[in-house]
Amino acid sequence: MSGSIPDIVVFTYPGSPWGNKVVSYLNVRGIKYTECRQPPVMPRPDLSKGLGINYRRIPVLAIGRDLYFDTRLMLEKLEQMIPEGKLGATDTQDRAFEKLFRDWAELALFSSAVLTMPPELPVFKNETFMKDRAGLTGRSFTAEDQAKRRPSALVDMRTHFELLEDLLSDGRKWLAGSENIRLVDIHAGFAIDWLLSMPNALPAEYFGPDLYPRTVEFMKRYQEADKTAARANTVKRSRGEEAVATILKSGFADDVKGIGKDPVQLAEGQTVKVSRTDDASSARHHFDTGKLVALNLQEVVISRSAGPSNTEIRLHFPRWKCGVAPFREAQLS
Repeated sequence: MSGSIPDIVVFTYPGSPWGNKVVSYLNVRGIKYTECRQPPVMPRPDLSKGLGINYRRIPVLAIGRDLYFDTRLMLEKLEQMIPEGKLGATDTQDRAFEKLFRDWAELALFSSAVLTMPPELPVFKNETFMKDRAGLTGRSFTAEDQAKRRPSALVDMRTHFELLEDLLSDGRKWLAGSENIRLVDIHAGFAIDWLLSMPNALPAEYFGPDLYPRTVEFMKRYQEADKTAARANTVKRSRGEEAVATILKSGFADDVKGIGKDPVQLAEGQTVKVSRTDDASSARHHFDTGKLVALNLQEVVISRSAGPSNTEIRLHFPRWKCGVAPFREAQLS
């Protein structure tokens, strides 16, 4: 890892599938980081009060005073900023394959995985958790509703297993035919790994080794590689105030700037609002505002101040599933 990269902090909570995805990536690469654990539901004062961040999803990745949202952007940036030993594909066709698998996993596989969660899990007895997730998704999140949705979701999950089984049918160990775990494997494996942590989430009668032997063995390799990497990596645990202080005293890690030719037609330095476009609450309650620093096909970057000393931080959002628009303070009233 380059000595020019500031401290890395991951804000996550135990059991977060997306947080686990980023942590798995960091561990497999042997990148040292600090973990700051957050509540699984809103509010998250370390982010809102400590850093002035309204974005509601986990994880949040800080590399110095640059903070990144959405795992696809986080992993892209880590690949770019720390290129030695990166896990992503280098060949053009392999990169396309990797991106297709990433989007399949995030849009199709994970959606099925959420609806596959067994309704008897403790989270479906937690009123605070159910209310929080209903606010995020815009739909009822109860054990009764989950029980109704689950049969169809299990069918969908079997179609995803069929895809993996077909790809692995030539005897390859990993999805890209590599000898060791790569980025595409983390994209494909994290959601299934999350389900495997839940009792009876993937019933053997529908997902057992007699039906999907290659996929079952792939997931065993994935979990072993993940555990081995976690044991070998250096991870520091930090409380919120300490993590925030570490960020605010750091330098910037990313020099991205400039406004490219873009359909939204915004200007550098303009005050803008950025929010997710794929949930029920972000545009109204969990958006962030700041001065526009950069806008390109990969990301939108805004600058704002944080902490008692009004230290400048930069927030990086993906263009994927995020909207950016002009903003005036009067719009808050």
